[in-house]
Amino acid sequence: MLNIAISNLAWNKSMDQQVFRLIQGLGVSNLEISPFRESADILEVRNQFDSEMSNYLGHYKIRVVALQSLLFRYPESSIFKDKVTRDGIYQHLINVLKF
Repeated sequence: MLNIAISNLAWNKSMDQQVFRLIQGLGVSNLEISPFRESADILEVRNQFDSEMSNYLGHYKIRVVALQSLLFRYPESSIFKDKVTRDGIYQHLINVLKF
């Protein structure tokens, strides 16, 4: 088995199952995910992951080894703007960690 990871930012959600089948056949079992590939709403992301992605991962024996692009789609991503913006980013990252 190869000790490499692939990122789900490389394809659309509609191709998940096809790509997972392909990488399983190649012996790749590590996945880096961007939780916000399809949506900026953490609750929607959590529901999608719980209902669909976790089933795929289990079926194809793929494990998540990293989260990436944690501020992707986040509207205010400048930590230097002001305290309100920094606090919003902080809360967003806390929610991502809880995810």
